[in-house]
Amino acid sequence: MPRSATVDLVPGVWTQLTENNVSAITFTNIDAVDTAYILATVGVTAPTSLQGAIPYGPGSGEMDVALNRLFSGVGGANRVYAYSTQSMSVVVQHA
Repeated sequence: MPRSATVDLVPGVWTQLTENNVSAITFTNIDAVDTAYILATVGVTAPTSLQGAIPYGPGSGEMDVALNRLFSGVGGANRVYAYSTQSMSVVVQHA
Protein backbone atom coordinates (compact mmCIF):
# COMPACT_ATOMS: atom_id res chain seq x y z
CA MET A 1 0.00 0.00 0.00
CA PRO A 2 1.47 3.39 -0.97
CA ARG A 3 2.00 5.95 1.75
CA SER A 4 2.12 9.74 1.77
CA ALA A 5 1.97 10.95 5.36
CA THR A 6 3.48 12.86 8.22
CA VAL A 7 4.57 10.38 10.87
CA ASP A 8 4.90 11.52 14.48
CA LEU A 9 7.82 9.99 16.37
CA VAL A 10 7.54 9.07 20.04
CA PRO A 11 10.77 9.84 21.91
CA GLY A 12 12.92 6.75 22.50
CA VAL A 13 10.77 4.43 20.34
CA TRP A 14 11.55 3.10 16.86
CA THR A 15 8.61 4.08 14.62
CA GLN A 16 7.96 2.32 11.33
CA LEU A 17 7.77 4.77 8.43
CA THR A 18 6.72 2.22 5.81
CA GLU A 19 3.27 0.71 5.43
CA ASN A 20 4.51 -2.42 3.65
CA ASN A 21 7.63 -3.82 2.02
CA VAL A 22 9.26 -1.18 -0.16
CA SER A 23 12.33 -0.92 -2.36
CA ALA A 24 12.61 2.89 -2.39
CA ILE A 25 11.53 5.74 -0.12
CA THR A 26 11.33 9.53 0.16
CA PHE A 27 11.45 11.15 3.61
CA THR A 28 12.26 14.46 5.27
CA ASN A 29 12.89 15.38 8.89
CA ILE A 30 10.52 18.34 9.26
CA ASP A 31 11.53 19.17 12.82
CA ALA A 32 13.20 22.55 13.34
CA VAL A 33 15.76 21.39 15.90
CA ASP A 34 16.20 17.66 16.44
CA THR A 35 17.82 14.77 14.58
CA ALA A 36 15.93 11.76 13.25
CA TYR A 37 17.82 8.46 12.98
CA ILE A 38 16.75 6.31 10.03
CA LEU A 39 17.39 2.57 9.73
CA ALA A 40 16.12 -0.17 7.43
CA THR A 41 15.30 -3.72 8.45
CA VAL A 42 14.16 -6.93 6.83
CA GLY A 43 10.55 -7.48 7.85
CA VAL A 44 8.52 -5.78 10.55
CA THR A 45 10.85 -6.33 13.49
CA ALA A 46 11.95 -2.92 14.76
CA PRO A 47 15.63 -2.16 15.32
CA THR A 48 16.92 -2.53 18.88
CA SER A 49 19.81 -0.05 18.74
CA LEU A 50 21.10 2.95 16.82
CA GLN A 51 23.91 0.88 15.32
CA GLY A 52 23.93 1.51 11.57
CA ALA A 53 21.28 4.24 11.75
CA ILE A 54 21.83 7.31 9.59
CA PRO A 55 21.26 10.68 11.31
CA TYR A 56 19.23 13.32 9.47
CA GLY A 57 19.18 16.84 10.86
CA PRO A 58 16.34 19.33 10.53
CA GLY A 59 15.13 19.70 6.96
CA SER A 60 17.23 16.85 5.61
CA GLY A 61 16.19 13.56 4.07
CA GLU A 62 16.27 11.51 0.89
CA MET A 63 14.29 11.61 -2.35
CA ASP A 64 13.26 8.36 -4.03
CA VAL A 65 16.33 6.52 -2.81
CA ALA A 66 16.62 2.76 -3.21
CA LEU A 67 16.92 0.94 0.12
CA ASN A 68 19.66 -1.33 -1.23
CA ARG A 69 21.69 1.79 -2.03
CA LEU A 70 21.08 3.67 1.22
CA PHE A 71 21.39 0.60 3.46
CA SER A 72 23.75 -1.60 1.46
CA GLY A 73 24.79 -3.40 4.67
CA VAL A 74 21.25 -4.65 5.28
CA GLY A 75 20.70 -7.37 2.68
CA GLY A 76 17.06 -7.55 1.63
CA ALA A 77 16.09 -4.33 3.48
CA ASN A 78 12.39 -3.67 2.93
CA ARG A 79 11.09 -1.68 5.93
CA VAL A 80 12.25 1.70 7.26
CA TYR A 81 12.14 2.95 10.85
CA ALA A 82 12.87 6.30 12.49
CA TYR A 83 14.06 7.09 16.01
CA SER A 84 14.30 10.34 17.92
CA THR A 85 15.10 11.44 21.44
CA GLN A 86 12.40 14.16 21.22
CA SER A 87 8.83 14.34 19.90
CA MET A 88 9.08 15.23 16.23
CA SER A 89 7.73 14.41 12.77
CA VAL A 90 9.00 12.93 9.52
CA VAL A 91 7.24 13.24 6.17
CA VAL A 92 7.37 9.98 4.24
CA GLN A 93 6.31 8.81 0.78
CA HIS A 94 6.67 5.46 -0.89
CA ALA A 95 4.93 3.33 -3.50
